[in-house]
Amino acid sequence: QRRVRDPQRLKTLIGILCTMMLEVEDDIEEWSKNEKGDQDTTSIALVAEEFLDRLSIALGGKWILPHVLELIPTFVTDTKDWKHRYVGLTIISRIGEGGSYAMMPHLSALVGLVLPLLKDNDPRVRWAAVNTLSQLSIDFGPNFQTYFHAQVLPQLIGLTEDFNHPRVQSQSVGAI
Repeated sequence: QRRVRDPQRLKTLIGILCTMMLEVEDDIEEWSKNEKGDQDTTSIALVAEEFLDRLSIALGGKWILPHVLELIPTFVTDTKDWKHRYVGLTIISRIGEGGSYAMMPHLSALVGLVLPLLKDNDPRVRWAAVNTLSQLSIDFGPNFQTYFHAQVLPQLIGLTEDFNHPRVQSQSVGAI
């Protein structure tokens, strides 16, 4: 892990990346048709996601986590705009690989933020919540499965019956 010379600059960069991630495609019809989950690899949102992922791997959770822990609750609890909830979930899923050691003490709180969003009104947010839990399961397994299976599995099983939104349904099946 590297040393960060200017933590304030890193905080600013993370804030900019999160703002860029809000540029996610707004057309739900187009999103629903895209069952494979293919994304435009040149979209600003995806570039920002990948940058955050790589930054987390390069610097580690020690440097990234304090800044994102300030942002995540604000994003995931925004009731007005689905994009904020979607981005909050995406932040959690993207920093897990690089920040798993530092995230471990916060894992229960983060899962607690994700679980209610499995019932969100917007299918893109539900999809992102399932995706986030799936990624946490990978990054923190087998501890994740041991400690959270009773909370997570029943809700994922319930989402397999979301027949109106095949992307949510298939993501749930894959996560199980």
